[in-house]
Amino acid sequence: MMMYLFVVMVAWEVGNYNIKVMNICPGEVNTKMQQDVDLDYYTRNKDKMLKPNQVAEKIVDMIFDHKRKYDNGQSIGIG
Repeated sequence: MMMYLFVVMVAWEVGNYNIKVMNICPGEVNTKMQQDVDLDYYTRNKDKMLKPNQVAEKIVDMIFDHKRKYDNGQSIGIG
């Protein structure tokens, strides 16, 4: 909730300068860091985790949002 409020407040502050602020909440991503935290958990759940390129694709989609799917200050959950 705090991150959501932070994003909304920053978006409100910089909105007059044509700056768009958004937040991506990806959940678990299949990375080496995730593996290093808990190898057993990682081994059991790695197939359910997002791939890094899926997160990157969502970021690109939000940056080049020509269809206006995303609003300034919006938080997006993926995964």
